[in-house]
Amino acid sequence: MLENKRKVPTVLALVVLLFGISGGILFAEFSLDFFTGGKVSQSPINIRVSNTTDSLTSVSWSTETPTAGYIKYGLEGEKINNVTYDDQVAGSKVDKFVLHHVTMRGLAPKSKYRFVVMVEGNEHDNDGKPYEFETFASAKVSQLGPATGEVKLANGDLGSGSIVYSQLPGATLLSTLVKPDGSWVQPLNIAYDIESGLPVSDAQTKNLNLYVLAPDGQDAQALTDTDHDFPVPAI
Repeated sequence: MLENKRKVPTVLALVVLLFGISGGILFAEFSLDFFTGGKVSQSPINIRVSNTTDSLTSVSWSTETPTAGYIKYGLEGEKINNVTYDDQVAGSKVDKFVLHHVTMRGLAPKSKYRFVVMVEGNEHDNDGKPYEFETFASAKVSQLGPATGEVKLANGDLGSGSIVYSQLPGATLLSTLVKPDGSWVQPLNIAYDIESGLPVSDAQTKNLNLYVLAPDGQDAQALTDTDHDFPVPAI
């Protein structure tokens, strides 16, 4: 069950079942430096870049009320005129959400991009400058299997539209949307080691930080490892 809060909790009131050594999740009071709290507003906040590889990246954000949003982006030095819409809708359809998750695909390897967040037709940037990210060089992906699971809210409802963030030690932030049936799948083989710029090695077991954010503000934080993340039965 997810606790109804507006910031990352330090004490979890969430039951998360994971297959592990003890048969359950190991909760930890640790700080994830890529998560920020704060009151949600109609302007986009908690803007996070995730899933960056040699050919794609995702951007997520939240607003206080359901809003229509999308991403405009372009290569550094070029116009920001490419458009990508929310992963929760098909094609170029625009719908209103509190949590937004947009994935830009077909990007060039080892290239710098700039982007702005569009909310209700208004452009939002980083204090007068576009946000930036850089794709990685092309490389052979690792053989790490996906993390999977299910999200349920405190009242027992399925956590459809929630976002599951995950991160391996020293690696890039990953994210995925929870499907209408409450399930989620996060490929871990798209994680890159930040220092080396190469896909994360699959040679040994690794800790996996998990953070779930629901559209109504409920959230949870937990810790497992790559030997016990398939599946994650209930968050």
